[in-house]
Parts: sequence; structure tokens; C-alpha cells
Amino acid sequence: MVRGAWPERYSGAERFVDDNRDGDDKVSGREAERLKAIITVTGQFDHPGDPLSIVIGRTGLPRAQFEASPLSAGLADFLARAPWNDA
Repeated sequence: MVRGAWPERYSGAERFVDDNRDGDDKVSGREAERLKAIITVTGQFDHPGDPLSIVIGRTGLPRAQFEASPLSAGLADFLARAPWNDA
């Protein structure tokens, strides 16, 4: 979703992270950590110094990206049907 919202920034952030990491960095240990770093760097242009939660939260990632994402729709459907919502 982040790549779709800001493709050029995402590509640049990906290059930055990949070109500057080494085997001892946390971003080199797990793909999830690498992706979190890329997403955070991508969002720094609009949210300098803010954490990942802000970059992808209400004021970060455009609403259209959430609405167009099948994964996002699946998560929303799961949460809407969760048993704890019947209480």
C-alpha cells in the first residue's frame, strides 16, 4: 500500500536501506524489519521524525490506499465479524 501511494519515494527508500545496511543491522536480520525501515523512511518526507504508526495511520497513508487494498478489506471484514463485536 505504501509503494502504491508513493512509488518514487518508496523506491528511493528501498535503495537507501539496502545500500546502507550490513549484516549486523536489525534490518538485515528479518524481511519484516527491512520493510518497516523502508516504509518509515518513505513517510519521513511528510512526517519527519514520526514513527511508523503515524506514517501509515490516519494522517499518513491516503485513505484510498486502504480502500483499494484487498488485504485491508479482508482485515476490516474479519474485525467486523469478530465474536467480540456481538457483545
